[in-house]
Amino acid sequence: MRKLIEFIRTFRLELLYIVLVTLVFGLMVAGERVVFSQYIYLILLSISIHIFGYGINDLTDFKYDKDNPRHVKRSSLIKGLYSRKWFWIIILIQLPLVFLWFYLLNGSVETIIIACISILFLGLYNFFGKRAGRWIYLVDLFFPLSMVCLFLAAFSFAQPISQISWSEILLMVSLFLNMFLANSIASGFYNLEYDVKSGASTFVGQLGNKAAAYDLSITKTTRIIAHATYLLNIPVLVMQLYLNGASWWAYLIVLLFLFFGWTHFLVLLSIKNLEEMARFDPFTWLVYSFYAATVAWLFYLPDIYWVVIVLNLLYPFVINRKGHYGFSTFRASWKVLRS
Repeated sequence: MRKLIEFIRTFRLELLYIVLVTLVFGLMVAGERVVFSQYIYLILLSISIHIFGYGINDLTDFKYDKDNPRHVKRSSLIKGLYSRKWFWIIILIQLPLVFLWFYLLNGSVETIIIACISILFLGLYNFFGKRAGRWIYLVDLFFPLSMVCLFLAAFSFAQPISQISWSEILLMVSLFLNMFLANSIASGFYNLEYDVKSGASTFVGQLGNKAAAYDLSITKTTRIIAHATYLLNIPVLVMQLYLNGASWWAYLIVLLFLFFGWTHFLVLLSIKNLEEMARFDPFTWLVYSFYAATVAWLFYLPDIYWVVIVLNLLYPFVINRKGHYGFSTFRASWKVLRS
């Protein structure tokens, strides 16, 4: 059991839902009704992609992460429990497994090609990300592009991508915006202090953000970019609703989810301590954005989402956790706006 827990921590499998929801969403948007056997293969596919991506990340960023207490606690590679050789073996095994799961899901040649492009973007991001210098502004776009290609690969299970509509393109734009925010900004704050010390290039580091002894200083430019990127979801998803001929209640629900996410995001960017930010759970806003995008397309939430809703929607807003959840989030966001 201990080894399993170490494996989960090392490859950050608690974030697996991001890959899984992207794949499921791509299938549903294409009009495919996902059955139980497909869910099994999609979960296995998500695990293989996730292990490959985070494994490559740990290997390529080893010299930047080896003195970071957060990574020392998490990574079995840094702790010496896995040799680099075994780590490479675990990662490279995932590539044939990825194509096996795609095959069992009846993926076409087009699906495989798009999946390869997604893996290529993921590899470029991991190999060049922390070595990119000022090119980080370009290189950091490879991760959200990888996720968009993953969505397209899932879409191509049911339809050729030549059949993609403007509404679906807008959905991919929303996915790109949220993946960029989650990876380049929200996640970037976590390791800022040690990334700067080790000479690593990061998006938030290049924008002049500072972190020392867990104290965090976020620049005005970062706040503007972050809020502008998140709020771009509003015109993108409203236009999508319009193209899909949505009823007024769909507009209301989408805007409500985006509002929930924005209040959380607003408070997140007001936090000045990294430990406090970690307790706050910096990715709750991303879950709300997924809900908004789902309703904007399907006008309902699939069954698989309700499990996530119980954990990430009802729980945060009903139970007050360390003063950051419950309706205190709205009060805190109002204080930020007033200041």
